[in-house]
Amino acid sequence: MSKHASAEEKLRLIKLYYESGQTIEEFTNQHGVYISTFNRWLAEFRKNGEGALKTRADKAFEKISPQLQTEADLRKEILKHRIENERLKIVILSGRQRMARRNTYV
Repeated sequence: MSKHASAEEKLRLIKLYYESGQTIEEFTNQHGVYISTFNRWLAEFRKNGEGALKTRADKAFEKISPQLQTEADLRKEILKHRIENERLKIVILSGRQRMARRNTYV
């Protein structure tokens, strides 16, 4: 199992666990999940339902405006931010170079 499970994956595993009739230890060993992690998911699910299983990434994705939720739109937005980031790095670097030149003349 990957390092971070999505809310859907957590819910799928919880439902599968309830249907399996296995002990938590057997189930977590079979599915490659740490028992402490799975116990935390179960406690969150029992206390607050499916919404408690959402990851930060799931919550962040929900905040994205609806017009950007297609994969192609998201890729464009990421590319736009990467380009802006590179431009800012150039501006910062050129500012540092100017400062270094000024300091050599003093």
